[in-house]
Amino acid sequence: MSLVLSLLGEMLIGAAIGLCVRFIFSGIEFAGQVASFQMGIGMASAYDPLNSAQVTVFGKMLSILTLLIFLSVNGHLMVLMALSRSFEVIPPYGFHLSNSLMEGMVNFSKEIFLLAIKFSAPVMAILIFVNLALGIMARTVPQLNMFVVGFAVTIMVGFVVMALSLPVFETAVIGVMDRMWYGIFELIRVM
Repeated sequence: MSLVLSLLGEMLIGAAIGLCVRFIFSGIEFAGQVASFQMGIGMASAYDPLNSAQVTVFGKMLSILTLLIFLSVNGHLMVLMALSRSFEVIPPYGFHLSNSLMEGMVNFSKEIFLLAIKFSAPVMAILIFVNLALGIMARTVPQLNMFVVGFAVTIMVGFVVMALSLPVFETAVIGVMDRMWYGIFELIRVM
């Protein structure tokens, strides 16, 4: 029985490292979904076989871009290095649950929502002003059909803002990944 519990502890070490990396990817994918819903193209979705769920096309695009950036900065090698580091820091069958570990995992899980807001903030902020301008236009020129005009303008402005923010996207993702590796190595230390 102790051998089974020890093996379970070893599997939990790898699962914790993988889950921390997955939280970052999920947060950025969620940012794409939030931006899609704000732009009005949230119904354009595709089936994601990895998660067995419907994902907006824009969220999937950001997820793929994040994966490409992850591979280009040798993130896959960093995962292997984190696993190697876990063998150095944690003795075999020496895993134990602690309050610090649980607190670190909760901090990583909140990154999903923080990243979603941070990465979708440019689109959300601009679209608030666009919707405000469309509301003022609807009051001053009641002959315009705001549903038809507003839908096209919102989508167009959303795509323009996302296109303008893509050059900064790589730098932001690399910064998030640097913080992620620091957090993962800190989690390994408290395991």
